[in-house]
Amino acid sequence: MMNSQNSVFHEGELAIQERLGVAEKMAQFGKMVIRDYMPKQHCDFYQQLPMIFTGHQDSQGQVWASVLSAKPGFIKTPNNKSLRISAPLLPGDPLAETLKQNVRDRELRLGLLGIELETRRRNRLSAKVKSNIESEIELDVLQTFGNCPQYIQSRELSYYESAQSARVSSFHHFDALAIELISGSDTFFVASSSGEAKDETHGADVSHRGGNPGFIKVESDTELLIPDFTGNNHYNTLGNFQLNPAAGLLFIDFKTGDVLTLTGKAEIVWQHSLKAHFKGAERFWRFRLTAGHHIQYAFPWRFTLQSWSPNTLMTGTWQEAESNAAAELQRNQWHKFTVTEIKDESPTIRSFWLSSEKISAPEFKAGQFITVRAKIRGEIVSRNYSVSSSPHEKRIRISVKKYGIFSRWLHGNISSGDELEIRLPQGQFFLETSDKPAILLSAGVGITPMISMFRYSVQESLRARKPREILMINTFSKVSEQAFVEEINQLSSQTEGYAKAIWAVTSAETNTRAGKDYSVDGRIDQSLLQQVLPLGSYHFYLCGPATFMQDMYDLLIRLGVPDKDIKAESFGPASLKRVKQIVQAESQKAIVSEVAENAVVSFTQSQVEQTWSPEDGNLLDFAEAHGLTPEFGCRAGSCGSCIVNITQGEVVHDKSKTFATEKDEILLCCAKPRKGKDDQPVKVSITI
Repeated sequence: MMNSQNSVFHEGELAIQERLGVAEKMAQFGKMVIRDYMPKQHCDFYQQLPMIFTGHQDSQGQVWASVLSAKPGFIKTPNNKSLRISAPLLPGDPLAETLKQNVRDRELRLGLLGIELETRRRNRLSAKVKSNIESEIELDVLQTFGNCPQYIQSRELSYYESAQSARVSSFHHFDALAIELISGSDTFFVASSSGEAKDETHGADVSHRGGNPGFIKVESDTELLIPDFTGNNHYNTLGNFQLNPAAGLLFIDFKTGDVLTLTGKAEIVWQHSLKAHFKGAERFWRFRLTAGHHIQYAFPWRFTLQSWSPNTLMTGTWQEAESNAAAELQRNQWHKFTVTEIKDESPTIRSFWLSSEKISAPEFKAGQFITVRAKIRGEIVSRNYSVSSSPHEKRIRISVKKYGIFSRWLHGNISSGDELEIRLPQGQFFLETSDKPAILLSAGVGITPMISMFRYSVQESLRARKPREILMINTFSKVSEQAFVEEINQLSSQTEGYAKAIWAVTSAETNTRAGKDYSVDGRIDQSLLQQVLPLGSYHFYLCGPATFMQDMYDLLIRLGVPDKDIKAESFGPASLKRVKQIVQAESQKAIVSEVAENAVVSFTQSQVEQTWSPEDGNLLDFAEAHGLTPEFGCRAGSCGSCIVNITQGEVVHDKSKTFATEKDEILLCCAKPRKGKDDQPVKVSITI
């Protein structure tokens, strides 16, 4: 573990950084951004604020968060190492008694947070109290640093002088009013303390926390469970919890001016059963209440929500996490989703936005697909469609080209407000987490999963503050057929050049020209790739017609790209012939030896029982040969559309199978009955 000597972080912060693998980076970065003085812009910033938040530890060891407010100008910065705050404390604020004791008994350290909700700016500092005379606090600065605007909702403020006197009530259990305020909050403030003030890195801290309403879980009348989202990697709050579990929370009702201030103990929760389903949650922490004060009509400012932080919109709530966990158990079942919006992306591609009250923020990986089914001309038909929205968004979007019976039916029959039956997103074609740049190569409507990948990559880079290079190269026949150009350009503009798109057109209209209406003439070829890609290691993703993907794959192999770094969409008829298939053919021989010579196959729902032999092929072919119509998609083991439950016996899957299944699930398209032990008769029962 790194030594805290000569570090701007104390041993608790360093322990968290070490655990999460950022200690070395923060050792350098911390010295650049953490100072022992206020830069001029910080001095100016504090003097224009209408409020400032503080954190402190009282003589009993309890930690409290407080807010001091008045008309702008109540904070002065005589120089870059001192602050003077002239504002009355709220009635019942424990800081008042602590300040009195400080003068008599001990040095008091405060953590301070200045925040401007209109602009989402914030800066923090730690200081020690120099004097406290008649509502004027003088502070000597110890450490200062700027803070990014993550998770801060933009709010417009107005001064409000209540006609009612402030009322203070104390409690040791959350009542209905407290639970309502906490559960509906999108903002709160948390104070912590490292305990003993050994040097300038130790002391108290106060920090802002934001999320969607419902991101705080009230577990009981004394306990809260709170997600910890990606931040600045300082880990000031968690670092203090590592050394000292005392914590203080402050909630403000922005409409009424009521303030809820709590003190208790915090515990870091590194793992939780819903972590994988809670969007944005890196870990959690639990707060156990010791005491609290409800201060009514006290805060002199009212706030009107102007806009949500983009980072907040990429996080979840406990209700969504629970919904997603339940949906995961029913991923292969059909769910009703409502069409909430329809938009034409081009003359032939139309987008449908889908949402569900039961599954409020569906989980998936960028690039995956959903299966949609409907009754068309008296028959139940299903088709797979790539999701073109991002996993960070609350709704699912599919973008459908008007081609084929099902797609034409969607274009001609579905309106906003209609319901569609879908299976939740799945598939093995998705953007992998990696430090390698991602190169997305598509043709025509093959752009749809790439849009999902591009959107997600940009959003995730901004959320995690860890840019990943991504380049999208799209091919269309004509400029008029291009889709999502404006959307991609808008996303690219949010980055500093690490997310780009190239538009190739093979038969451009006479009134268009390269460099203005599109990027380059012609198809994606070796010359173009070598021109736009410097020597390096990349992950390639391919989607489009089968011939396009095979051509791109063969080209990349010739250019020396490893097979493992090339992923391609494979539902429908498209399936690559890879160089490694020669090796797979050998391993396929071993699988053949495990297949039964004959078996009795029972389709339990249809009440059909027939004898199977190897000449009958896979179980999908076998079922269809006996008049059954199970769902299917790729017929190659990659999409999961033909997944069913097996209740008796075992099967052998072909090596072509890439879709993951549970122990009691099989893919009909690549499954055959497995040979029994000691040549025992084989019986397989399947729920069709």
